[in-house]
Amino acid sequence: ARRYVDQWVIAAVPRRPSGLVGVGEAPLGGEVWNATALALPEDAPTSWRNALTGERLTTENGGLALAAALSTLPVALLVS
Repeated sequence: ARRYVDQWVIAAVPRRPSGLVGVGEAPLGGEVWNATALALPEDAPTSWRNALTGERLTTENGGLALAAALSTLPVALLVS
């Protein structure tokens, strides 16, 4: 996460997802990510927008669910 004054941004990109899915499949959604979450700083916003898809996301228990963040595309650009 990066912050400038009160604006935050997170680039979420899976590293080595080939072990999670089959050949030709994208690592998307709950079947791949289950309960995996991005841990965020305590002062991070609780509401986010994926700049690539327009989807709105909220944090739970200080984390952002990857199943939600990576439900449409295998990468996310999250802005507060």
